[in-house]
Amino acid sequence: IGASINAQGSGVISYSAVLTDAGQLVTMSSASASTFTIPTNATTAFPVGATLTIIQLGTGQITLTAAGGVTLDTPSSATTRAQYSTVSVIQVAANVWVAGGDLT
Repeated sequence: IGASINAQGSGVISYSAVLTDAGQLVTMSSASASTFTIPTNATTAFPVGATLTIIQLGTGQITLTAAGGVTLDTPSSATTRAQYSTVSVIQVAANVWVAGGDLT
């Protein structure tokens, strides 16, 4: 059984992850630059080890952002490279996430 898809339409330029996104796919289809926000555990209660996977279906790059109190570590930038880029963030400690994938 595959992962569920939470499709964010072409008009969505800002999305904040919800608990049901863990282990699923979030697609963003905007032609404009957009943001994907990782909220605090006080809001969502993601368990350590939770993975959020985001796919840029539209031409607008997606920037991963961390809500106040959240640390987001990346090997490069926190922006998808191009259309069809796929990135994941994994929670490694409470409110500490590591990003990987097709980032600029």
